[in-house]
Amino acid sequence: MGGIGATSPASSGCNGLDPMEDTERKMFQWRVILLAALAGLVALILPDPYEGPVLYPLDSEHAIRAFDVLGVVLLALGCAVAWSAGIVWQRRMHAS
Repeated sequence: MGGIGATSPASSGCNGLDPMEDTERKMFQWRVILLAALAGLVALILPDPYEGPVLYPLDSEHAIRAFDVLGVVLLALGCAVAWSAGIVWQRRMHAS
């Protein structure tokens, strides 16, 4: 049984995790965000034969294709998650 100031190994980190494990988990989340944004950029720059079917023809030389839409979705998702992570980080910094 612990008294005042006693800590247990389970309560030493955030959410009951070891501080190093928590840091590794956060780094994994940043890798996922970065990969989503990069996958979106790659999908946007693919050459025509790899872009999939035409969804909306703009003119004789330009069209919106399936991978263009996928690229925009992934890029927007990566940006939104990164932006919200920055907002959460700022709130935590100003709260303490």
